[in-house]
Amino acid sequence: MKKYLQNNISYYDINKLPIALFNLKKWVFVTISGIDAAKYLNNKFTMNINLLNFKKYFHCANCDIYGKVLSNFLIFKYNNNYGYVIRKSILKIQKKEFKKYLNFYKIYTQRKKEFLLFGVSGTNLRLFLLKFFKLLPDYHNTIVNYGDIIILQFQYPEERFLFIVKFSQVLFFKNIFRNFSVFYDDQWSILHLKSGIPILDRINSKIFLPQSVNLRIPDNIDIYKGCYIGQEIISKVFFKKINRKYLYVLELLTKNFTYNFENCVIRFTDMYKNYIIGRILFTVKLNNKIFWLQIVLNKNLPLNTILLFENICPVYFKVKYKFYV
Repeated sequence: MKKYLQNNISYYDINKLPIALFNLKKWVFVTISGIDAAKYLNNKFTMNINLLNFKKYFHCANCDIYGKVLSNFLIFKYNNNYGYVIRKSILKIQKKEFKKYLNFYKIYTQRKKEFLLFGVSGTNLRLFLLKFFKLLPDYHNTIVNYGDIIILQFQYPEERFLFIVKFSQVLFFKNIFRNFSVFYDDQWSILHLKSGIPILDRINSKIFLPQSVNLRIPDNIDIYKGCYIGQEIISKVFFKKINRKYLYVLELLTKNFTYNFENCVIRFTDMYKNYIIGRILFTVKLNNKIFWLQIVLNKNLPLNTILLFENICPVYFKVKYKFYV
């Protein structure tokens, strides 16, 4: 397999390749089982777990009592129980929340370390994969489970797939892509940024309402399913239309600028000298010339708006993508 260093490959190079494989080490696969699993998950998660079947997965969240998102994830039926894919950095927070209720519910959670996660993207991808898999997920049936290999489909920004592969099948799976380029988590995350999928790590847990990070009704939130933790606040924001924060992707315009964006909260000014506060979710360097921020801003801005970030010298960003709930 051809391997590339992360800093030397851009998203645009990926698009030019016929097919690309992404080795995902920052996401993990977790299962939830037990006789109370469905009841427990329905009381915690924003989607109606009773509507899950073996042909669909949900992208949803679990929130605290104030309606703030602890984590977002992909959840699906797995061997008559439930499985979900979540960021590794936030898993401990979620497990800590689960432990609060273990005395009331008979449930068991387990990180499935015997499974590895891979993303696949590229042109003519479906035709290529059908040479090795008789059935692939599509718009109507978004997940296919072969037992040792689970396949989830994403529609945006172009059709791509997430593979959850058991160790026993990893050699077979990698052999399929032996002639293609291999990338890593950040390049896969670029596709999430373009799709409006929030990347919430530990530092941004319990900060945002779902609507502020582009978790929508009815795709990610079931407003009518009944009581769950945080529902009152989430419903109030929806019906009164009082969300005032929005998810954006900003592109750095200033050249030859380096800055450590570990400080999550930064302040911009627009052309009218209005202050705009933003909290960074994720940063990624596409190549030596292009740098993106996934960020939540406290103002509704049109595309291509220019924002000034004043640090030591003036630095300019452009609104590349916006996601308005």
